[in-house]
Amino acid sequence: MRMSAWLLMGALVLAAASTQVFGANCAGPGATLDEIQISSGGTTRRVALHFGTGYDGSKPRPLVLDLHASGSSAGAQARISGLEAAADRHGFVVAWPQGSVNLAPSNDGYYWNIPGVPLANGAETPASAMDDTKFIDDLITQMIDGACIDSRAVFITGFSGGARMSSHLACSLSERIAGIAPVGGLRAGDSCKPRQPVAIVAFHGTDDAVNAYAGSAAPHWGYSVPVALETW
Repeated sequence: MRMSAWLLMGALVLAAASTQVFGANCAGPGATLDEIQISSGGTTRRVALHFGTGYDGSKPRPLVLDLHASGSSAGAQARISGLEAAADRHGFVVAWPQGSVNLAPSNDGYYWNIPGVPLANGAETPASAMDDTKFIDDLITQMIDGACIDSRAVFITGFSGGARMSSHLACSLSERIAGIAPVGGLRAGDSCKPRQPVAIVAFHGTDDAVNAYAGSAAPHWGYSVPVALETW
């Protein structure tokens, strides 16, 4: 199911992508680095990239951000989502950012700092956690400024905790995001007041034990997926 969901993300990109060129970075050969360093909140964070087959910087391409699950990593998400191959087929750029919260520096498990939402393992987000919303905002800005990206075709997908983060970003960065495709984590809190419409295609397994389809009392979760859909 997961693979089909992320491949459908490619279809959403194609359906909603515009042809507007943003900035002056769509002339001549473009950079095809496999990593970018993003300055945000006084620090530098690395983000893995894949520009897709045939990218030469001459034509604006959609951008898809692929967000990892709670306790996972950018590298793990890249391996399971299949978006690298989808980017080659459909002609978009994909980026794998990584959450800032790491409770045990000895392991490779990271969480997203979603304002007002505890971590999936029940722990509170550390007060010292970096602002991941600002980080994603800065990532979008620096990708548009530094590559041939269509500013009206920025999409976000993610799994579990990454899906919950994509929902939050659709609320807080609606003016920058054309659509989201959360897999196992669509949310729509009371404070969600997007300034612009955001397209949503959501996927959720009814046997999900972490983010229960019917809702649960877990602090990181709560109301059901149907309620989230109705709220949106």
